[in-house]
Amino acid sequence: MKKIIFLLTFFVFNYALALSPEERLKNPAQEQQAQKLFLQVKCLTCKGQVIENSDSDFAYSLRNFIRKEIQNGKSEAEIKEMLIKNFGSHILISSNTKIYFVLIFIPIFLLLVVLYHFYLNFIYKNILPKRCIFK
Repeated sequence: MKKIIFLLTFFVFNYALALSPEERLKNPAQEQQAQKLFLQVKCLTCKGQVIENSDSDFAYSLRNFIRKEIQNGKSEAEIKEMLIKNFGSHILISSNTKIYFVLIFIPIFLLLVVLYHFYLNFIYKNILPKRCIFK
């Protein structure tokens, strides 16, 4: 019985700690705009995790900053521009990273295909003829 009470207490307190103490915007459209921006901004202390999912103080302050700027009537582009000015272009998750990802992994994939071709060619020319019993 004591174990059950302990487990229930443990889960209840952990759930309470997991709730975000942040104040949301009263206007649902503005809050939705803020949530969209949270997915585009990286937390610089969490190795590239977006600030929506981060629990760091830096992410918390950025979320509050973005909400305050949206409440003051700033556009998404203006907020991004301010973030880039203050923290550099690494703060945003951009589509350019996808291009670099493709440019890095396509040559690796092609190299693997070529190596596999040489491996199969070696097997068919050197190993299989020696094992063939139908000569």
